Amino acid sequence: MAFNDIKPVEKIDVYSKKSLNKADDKLRILRKRIKGNRLEKSKTLELRRLEIIRNYLADSLDYIVKSFPSVKDLTEFYRQLISANIGIEELKKSFGALNWARKKIDELFRKYSSIIRKAKDTKNITRARKESQGRIFSVLKQVKKDFEFLESARKTLVNLPVVKSGIFTAAIAGFPNVGKSTLLGKLSKSKPKVAGYAFTTKGIMVGYIEKEIQLLDTPGTLDRVEKMNWIEIQAHLAMKLVADMIVYVFDPTETYSLKKQEMLYKRIKKFGKPVVVFVSKTDIAEEERVDELKEKYDALTDVSELKKRLLESVADKP
Repeated sequence: MAFNDIKPVEKIDVYSKKSLNKADDKLRILRKRIKGNRLEKSKTLELRRLEIIRNYLADSLDYIVKSFPSVKDLTEFYRQLISANIGIEELKKSFGALNWARKKIDELFRKYSSIIRKAKDTKNITRARKESQGRIFSVLKQVKKDFEFLESARKTLVNLPVVKSGIFTAAIAGFPNVGKSTLLGKLSKSKPKVAGYAFTTKGIMVGYIEKEIQLLDTPGTLDRVEKMNWIEIQAHLAMKLVADMIVYVFDPTETYSLKKQEMLYKRIKKFGKPVVVFVSKTDIAEEERVDELKEKYDALTDVSELKKRLLESVADKP
């Protein structure tokens, strides 16, 4: 699921000014064409102005709501991410507020269109124009917080990882800086950012093996759920809801102690998914430690062997 198609939600003043500018531009052309006496011309112009403002704002409100994906159409992974960081009910309330604003603007359009049509002089038409615009823009001000909330939600959504459903998925897990991103780069054509300090990965990195396997480089140390940060929540939900298999990376050079790495491994096992252990940094690690991990966890050290194991798992999947 990609959220990049969601367009920015502007501040309400932007929509107000654009609606007025749009009306002014179109009325400049219309003024040269309309016929009739002063009152008739004034009515024609102001009815058209009101219609343009209404149409622009109604279309903008509709577009904002429709540009967001329907929560019920999302996978459980994305629903839970949205629930954890944005709030599904909060989203629904803001969509409801914009729908209310749209209906209210329609009501005001009908009311003031009728007033303008029945006006006996241009003074009443001018009064109706000013009053209608004031009330319409006041409606927008009442949903200002909803505009701001939806723009904040959009910024969160566009930064979510693009994780596909319906494809065999292996999550790469382990402590920060143990070699997960390097492994992802070797298994796939992904070019993850790799550095010699912890938490280089700021979110889930995605790669693919021969279009058959989706690889998710999951960051964080996966503390208790209530203590997880936003990045760790993404990793937790990816392993829980998306992964068919987990590749756990041990670092024998002990960037983190082996005791801590083994504790995290046990937490990973609780997901109930098949786990393949991979030992990284074998070129700089003590050979004895590498051999201990290989024997204890039936671990792999060769990337080509790991790729072969993953492809075999796809073939064996029902």
